Amino acid sequence: MVLVPGLRAERHDHLYRLLISKVFHAIVCMLFSLPVKDLDTSARVIGRHVVEGVLPQMGDLKHSFWAEFIIRVCTKGRSVIETPIRTAPRVGGLNSLRLE
Repeated sequence: MVLVPGLRAERHDHLYRLLISKVFHAIVCMLFSLPVKDLDTSARVIGRHVVEGVLPQMGDLKHSFWAEFIIRVCTKGRSVIETPIRTAPRVGGLNSLRLE
């Protein structure tokens, strides 16, 4: 197994969160040519060997751990296969995840 992040098919975030996310994603994908549509998804399945191969090099993007993780996985030539997920609207700042 490699890295399988969830791809939120429909986001229920406030407009400002969507805007910040889109701008951040566009910049990161432009800089690193990432084949990923959702850097900050709340669901991931990751093979242990992937974690062990990437984790020791982490720490450059202190405020965006998962973006850095995906960048490092992709630059190592590992496969990233997104799978659609559905999320519910945030309640009290938390996001409810529904896997399908």
